[in-house]
Amino acid sequence: WTSIGGSKSASFVVTEGTGVGTLSMRNSWQASLRANVGFAADRFQIYGTGGVAFADDRENVYLKTTSTFTGSQTRTLTGWTLGLGAKYAIDRNWNVGAEVRYAGFGKGRYSATNGGTTYDYSAGFSETLATLTLAYKF
Repeated sequence: WTSIGGSKSASFVVTEGTGVGTLSMRNSWQASLRANVGFAADRFQIYGTGGVAFADDRENVYLKTTSTFTGSQTRTLTGWTLGLGAKYAIDRNWNVGAEVRYAGFGKGRYSATNGGTTYDYSAGFSETLATLTLAYKF
């Protein structure tokens, strides 16, 4: 689960002329299916990881020209992820680790409407994630 979000105000040009608008996004979940390949020496392991990444992308758009266009849609984005990590076994059951991973979730197609007029746009996001772990193995 995540609570990533943000917004950006911008100027743009459409057939009606120049306008202003705000695009905001919210991401509440992410998932990945990854493989790890690495090297272990005694209690220490270093590895690379990579695979497919998924995330929800909730986009809200407000565009103001001579008319007002709004839109709000949610898409599941599919992209890729790559990273590096290391783990150290403190004893038989406990280990600590660190990982840095980049995920590019691709883009979804969205739209803003006003009556019968629709503007389509693409939006998406990427992130760099650093994690520290403390794990107990049963």
